[in-house]
Amino acid sequence: MDVSFPAADGTMAMTESGTFTGTLTGCTTSPTVTFTYVKTGKAVTISSDGQYTATQNSTVHKITGLPSSLYPVHQTLVFFYCSDNGATSSLGYSWITTGGVINVRANMAAANWSGTGSLNITFPAFTYITAA
Repeated sequence: MDVSFPAADGTMAMTESGTFTGTLTGCTTSPTVTFTYVKTGKAVTISSDGQYTATQNSTVHKITGLPSSLYPVHQTLVFFYCSDNGATSSLGYSWITTGGVINVRANMAAANWSGTGSLNITFPAFTYITAA
């Protein structure tokens, strides 16, 4: 749904909301999670109640499916909760490229995931500025 309302500078800001499906790569299956977004002007907030749970077959994981209207103006850093190959849950990080790919890493110290066993990823809500 799109609506307009007065912005602080006196112009009209457009608000849109919707959902998209994010697909995780680098696993034996292609797990998906439904994300919800609200975009006001160029600011977008994305959230999900879902969790990725899968068996890994790669040390590199990405999430695809971000709509082009939500691509960030600059690479954007996002933190999330995760576990890698049965390890204790930790704080992972991702960066959203200006082309809409969400690259995910298992923790702040690791360059990549273990590539074996299970993984779990849970995103909190996050906000950033879009290009359009």
